[in-house]
Amino acid sequence: FHAVLPYFASELPLEKIAQQLNVNYLVEGNFQISGNKVKVNMQLIDPSNLYKSSVSQYFGEWNEDELFSVQAKIAEGVIELLNLQITDSEIQEVSRIPTSNNESYDYFLQGQYQFMRFSKEGIENARVLFSKAIELDSSFIEPYIGLADIWIMSGAMWGVNKEKVAWTNAKTIFAKALDKDVNKIYHKTIIGTRLRGQFYYSWDFQNIEKYFQKYHQGGVIELKSMVIGFDYARKTGRFIEALNFTEIALKKDPTIGSYYAHKAFMFYFLGRSQEAKNILNSSDQLFNTDFFYLIESTQIYYYLGDFNMFSRQLDKLLKIFPDRPPLIKWLSLIRSVTNDNSAGNEKYLNLLLQDYQNENSGSPAWFLALYYAHIGDDDKTFEWLQKSYEAHEVEMTWLKEEPLLRPLRSDPRYIDLYDKVGFPFPISPTTEFKP
Repeated sequence: FHAVLPYFASELPLEKIAQQLNVNYLVEGNFQISGNKVKVNMQLIDPSNLYKSSVSQYFGEWNEDELFSVQAKIAEGVIELLNLQITDSEIQEVSRIPTSNNESYDYFLQGQYQFMRFSKEGIENARVLFSKAIELDSSFIEPYIGLADIWIMSGAMWGVNKEKVAWTNAKTIFAKALDKDVNKIYHKTIIGTRLRGQFYYSWDFQNIEKYFQKYHQGGVIELKSMVIGFDYARKTGRFIEALNFTEIALKKDPTIGSYYAHKAFMFYFLGRSQEAKNILNSSDQLFNTDFFYLIESTQIYYYLGDFNMFSRQLDKLLKIFPDRPPLIKWLSLIRSVTNDNSAGNEKYLNLLLQDYQNENSGSPAWFLALYYAHIGDDDKTFEWLQKSYEAHEVEMTWLKEEPLLRPLRSDPRYIDLYDKVGFPFPISPTTEFKP
């Protein structure tokens, strides 16, 4: 649903919409209610010639208590319209009723919307809404997964919750979700989401490596987790595999802006800078309000040495999104240093120091280390890397492949930290950081 929602009011030609969604056909439909009667009309469209095939219709009684059965009937109509052959398990998935409580389901949908705002306010709203959904139906699994994901993300980046508190709460919720999922319908999703927390918060490389080796052929499709399919691969130096997982993700859903940024990042790591720039140039306009695309593309432009585009992306980020987690403060500090703005340097440096002193999440010590790496102060870099390690910050998972730390890989202080974090791989060769 989230993939097609941006096109509801779009004036793009159908052929272009199909191309962006990476589909061969589109299904068009309308929903009509008269009294207690409901009618749904659907048409199959070939976007290459705008030919509309036969119409499929659904007639029935409108009863809010049977919302999911109506959805299932409509889905079956789409399957029939497309003349698809699906398995028994897929039929069960289409017909599955996630909750019998419509109010609980409404809270869950509202929580999803709030979560997708990617802001402190949205995260807190989503936490309340998912909790309400669970209160109304404690057997409804999806709000548990959403709630655990909120704790993971809020403790990892936004500074909303302290890391230890976030991970402790997330683990408790995962345990409840697995206990409630008696038919193991959501088992892979829960495990995949939990692995993200194990990677970021526990640095559990050995356990995650086992899952990576077992599932890496299926990647995001098997575990529904970009950690195993992408983030874990790139942070452990397997850029070709990370690129492959990104391609899988794009085929599955080409409307997610961060996937294009991920792909550009992998081209950068593989030394294919021009290809990275080409992807960003074609994606910037399409995803200029996407939080994660803007975050990652801003960093990539910095690593590529394109400070003009780096500054433009950062301006968009600051204009659209009100929150200032440590990552954004670091990006602002880098721009201030680049522009030789001493007042700005002091401002953002002090803000990061305050985050660290207040034990805020979002890895402030790590970003202070990157600031000192940027200005070439090796001693200060290692001082703050040590503090980041002692605080067990999630960004320490970048220690192996962070571009700014490439020149320091042969330093005994780096080797010591690398061993203590627990990477089960040799240290990458020492190279110069060249934007």
